[in-house]
Amino acid sequence: MKIAISVPDNLSQAVDHYAERTGVSRSEVYARAVHRLLETLEAEESLRRFNEIYAEATPAAPALTAAARVTFERNEW
Repeated sequence: MKIAISVPDNLSQAVDHYAERTGVSRSEVYARAVHRLLETLEAEESLRRFNEIYAEATPAAPALTAAARVTFERNEW
């Protein structure tokens, strides 16, 4: 699908330079950037919802909290 957007000149030049340097099209650079932005926004929204739910939850036993922290830190987010 084709779309038309306006971007500042310096951003357009940076995208052009990156596209030339890496051998990908400008469209691909913009598509990748939007995809990454959407992934980031979704992750932030999920974290926000998790934090809301967690804030409302009953405090867990200290051992459970410690185990959850270890599990959380071992996983790549």
